[in-house]
Amino acid sequence: MTFEEILDQAIAMLQRRGRLTYRTLKRQFNLDNEALEDLKMELIIGQRVAADEDGTVLIWVGSAGPSAEPTSSASPSVQQPPTQEAPPTVVSSPPSEIRTPDAERRQLTVLFCDLVESTRLAGQLDPEDLREVIRAYQATCAEVIQRFEGHIAQYLGDGLLVQRRGHIGEALRALIIQASSHQPVVLVVEDLHWIDPHLEEVIRLWLEGIAAVPLLMLLTYRPGYSAPFGDQTYSRMPLHRLPEAQMEAMVEGVLQSADIPPTVRELITQKAEGNPLFIEELSKALVEEGTLQRVNGGYLLTRPLSEVVLPGTIQGVIMARIDRLPAAAKSALQVAAVIGREFPAHLVERVSATGQEMSQVLDELRAVELIYEKTLYPELVYLFKHALTHDVAYESLLRQQRKTLHRRVGAVIEEVYTERLPEFYEVLTRHYVQGELWPKAIEYLLKAADQARGRFAYPQATRYCIQASEILEQQGGTIAEKVQAFEKLGDLQSLQGSVELANQAYERALEVVDEPTTRQRILNKRHRPGIAVRDGIKIAYYEHGSGDPTLLFMHPIVYGLQSFQPVVELLCQEFRIVTVDPRG
Repeated sequence: MTFEEILDQAIAMLQRRGRLTYRTLKRQFNLDNEALEDLKMELIIGQRVAADEDGTVLIWVGSAGPSAEPTSSASPSVQQPPTQEAPPTVVSSPPSEIRTPDAERRQLTVLFCDLVESTRLAGQLDPEDLREVIRAYQATCAEVIQRFEGHIAQYLGDGLLVQRRGHIGEALRALIIQASSHQPVVLVVEDLHWIDPHLEEVIRLWLEGIAAVPLLMLLTYRPGYSAPFGDQTYSRMPLHRLPEAQMEAMVEGVLQSADIPPTVRELITQKAEGNPLFIEELSKALVEEGTLQRVNGGYLLTRPLSEVVLPGTIQGVIMARIDRLPAAAKSALQVAAVIGREFPAHLVERVSATGQEMSQVLDELRAVELIYEKTLYPELVYLFKHALTHDVAYESLLRQQRKTLHRRVGAVIEEVYTERLPEFYEVLTRHYVQGELWPKAIEYLLKAADQARGRFAYPQATRYCIQASEILEQQGGTIAEKVQAFEKLGDLQSLQGSVELANQAYERALEVVDEPTTRQRILNKRHRPGIAVRDGIKIAYYEHGSGDPTLLFMHPIVYGLQSFQPVVELLCQEFRIVTVDPRG
């Protein structure tokens, strides 16, 4: 049987059954480990019809074939509920063809999943008990979906319509597994304490599928970081202080000589207390300040150690090294620290304006190993060798100096990267907030919020809007800025189903807006709760908009406003919209 025939049969089998273990695929098609990996990669990455679960199971997520679950038109069923005096004049489900103007095309994987035998459960359980079952099911699904970089686009009764943005994490894991099939692989990820949430999820995805793979992952982080990967997937190895022999070996390595006075070895090892970075910085500091002098491949003391005063902390040692730099080099290092731990060389040059050749200055900093080159293309980018060096250099600036430099960095980024400015919204937000240039900070916070919303990062977008609204309250701002911040915040809370918080944000916007059109737009977005009573039965609903035609959206099992919110937000300016949980 050819590989193509195996692939076709595997797709049909997986689509028919929904889930298959890798062991089943090996047995069914008589595959060895390498062939199984090839088949797995083709199903997940090539054909995009499957996803891995815990490294042992493939689950069907594709839409190949006529029997696949239709997702493009998935919408809640709509019924005519009992109402009060005035029943709606138009009954409609959320239109599947509604699109926002000029919508950006994104590549998404769409998955529909539902609760098995929910109809039978509905007949056996009390409505409140069923509601709790559904909520537990939804919470469990949401946790798993979030782990795999997914986004729940709609809650459809006992079903979920899931969108998944990209396959970068899976592609990287497949690449690692493929490489390990030829020879054992060691993968090292350092400084997890600086990691961003997205990359943290990618590492979690890697760890879940490598139990049977010849791969060793080494993850390093400082005390205080809590690794969220689960103890069953890795072993913790706390790094204790270095023993004296290793400390002396490290001193020899840093100074590149074994001919070092014993008293100097003793001083460094006692002062550093087994901290490798402290050993490195102390060794370099003694050379830079002239206490140790290189002679014939070894080192000699130039003065008694009793006259040597060394800082008591590693931060103090690094600061002493920075203070000994030439003025231009120290200034460039401080500017670089304001830009960030990574910094383009030309950006430092534009911000510094020292009049000295910046390449020469940066070479000096690289020579003393405070920074090193990270990339050469498309532009020369440097990186602080240690995050602590970056922190010390940044803190060495007075508050007013930092504020001035943040403003200057923001202005230069706007000037240099005009054509790529959306890539820098979050960076500009940080610089203008730290620079306390509030109008610019508000502008980029709101732009960053829109950008985060566009990639479904609703919590992150919400944080940007909250930060913008807090700055506006404390520092003042225009009416338009306040309305924009509070309205966006209300929209984001609505998308996350936080109705009360959304209404609070809309009310804050209404407190400051006078312009009739804007005021009516925000009024239409508010979630107005109500109860309809008929034959002793109460039905809870939310009302939106103020148009003459009425659209009625009904959730068949459990009410979840966020199911309809993208459509409600679009249509509430022209229609009266009622969203209902028919069970009250």
